[in-house]
Amino acid sequence: MSDAKLRQRLFAKIRFTDACWYWEGTRSTKGYGRIFVMRKPIQAHRAIYELLVGPIPEGLTLDHLCRNRLCVKPEHLEPVTNRENIRRGIGPSAQAARATHCRKGHAYSEENTRRHRDGSRVCKQCDRDYQARKASTPEGKAAKSARFKSWWHERRSPQ
Repeated sequence: MSDAKLRQRLFAKIRFTDACWYWEGTRSTKGYGRIFVMRKPIQAHRAIYELLVGPIPEGLTLDHLCRNRLCVKPEHLEPVTNRENIRRGIGPSAQAARATHCRKGHAYSEENTRRHRDGSRVCKQCDRDYQARKASTPEGKAAKSARFKSWWHERRSPQ
């Protein structure tokens, strides 16, 4: 399909305003504009960006600076890493990424933070407090005693 024909198809589905350019065509289930090119669905904002600005650099995604998923105005789109795009958002992942302190108020410093395999952060002080509370319960004391007895018998038994 020629650029002129694609341009004509795209621009026929846009409502231009001073603020955003609103996509009025088909939408994806996530609320982004979408158009089919050679039977392949393409996000409308990506198609417009590549047509008017140029290719999106490898490994980058387009961030809607206006926070409007139906906006296709190139000036409102910025190529960023997926991590940066999530960090700029308003969802739970973005809020957690921007947090500087845990729920109890301990700073997420290098000395007080460890990372799970999934990348989430754990406050070491809160973890120590939790382990201490857990160990002070009767169940915790019994489990600790059982682990010690098992370890002791393994050590004492002949190899």
